[in-house]
Amino acid sequence: MTKEGRYLYCLIEGTHEGSFQSCGVGNGKVDVRTVPFRDISAVVSESALDLVRATPENCMQHEKVLEEVVRNHPVILPFEFGTVAPDQKGVEAMLRKNYPQIRSTLRKISGRVEVNVKAVWREMKDVFQEILDEHKMIAHYKAEIAKKPFDGTYPDRIKIGQMISEALREKKEKETEKLIRSLRRHAKDLMRGPTFGDEMIMNVSFLLPREKKEPFEKDVHTLGDQYEGKIDFKYEDERPPYSFVNLNLRVKT
Repeated sequence: MTKEGRYLYCLIEGTHEGSFQSCGVGNGKVDVRTVPFRDISAVVSESALDLVRATPENCMQHEKVLEEVVRNHPVILPFEFGTVAPDQKGVEAMLRKNYPQIRSTLRKISGRVEVNVKAVWREMKDVFQEILDEHKMIAHYKAEIAKKPFDGTYPDRIKIGQMISEALREKKEKETEKLIRSLRRHAKDLMRGPTFGDEMIMNVSFLLPREKKEPFEKDVHTLGDQYEGKIDFKYEDERPPYSFVNLNLRVKT
């Protein structure tokens, strides 16, 4: 099967002489290099035009290439896994057509990094007790249900579960707003991510000027001390600002 296609990893500022050390996605040794256009480049490797499967090996190789590129080119715009252009000319046409949008996005993230902060309640039994203390009607209703025979309270238990779920959602939202206010002073932008389970309060990525990363980390540690024993914070250090890149580049196949 011929390899006329070009597998796309990311876009970078400038060019890169020669190939990268990492092997590209696919079987065997596949060279990774750049396709330049003016002052930007696409990082690519040769690829067959059929579907690139998301196997653990292919996903790992994709990430290894990005990790190497970031070491030498801290400002990158990543493509989604499995993006393939029909050929070299297809890559060049994509760069030429989208050049203003690419340059604008590169300027936005230049000199900035993305960090992520997750907050998780440590003891949910304490949180549910706070909900009962804060919502007297829920506490009263729960006490009334407890007095009735269990077999006859199914609709009541469904309703009380919904009331507690809504109260928990509101509590998370209020707590998230409070935590964000304590962290956003150094951020140029922020992006909320999904939360999972009852315990996770927030999952927020912050776009920081590189020189503001240290004071931001101090604010995170301050929050950790302030909420010690109640909320655990997970801090994910510097990474390319993927969450703040909104490129919709179409590669014709």
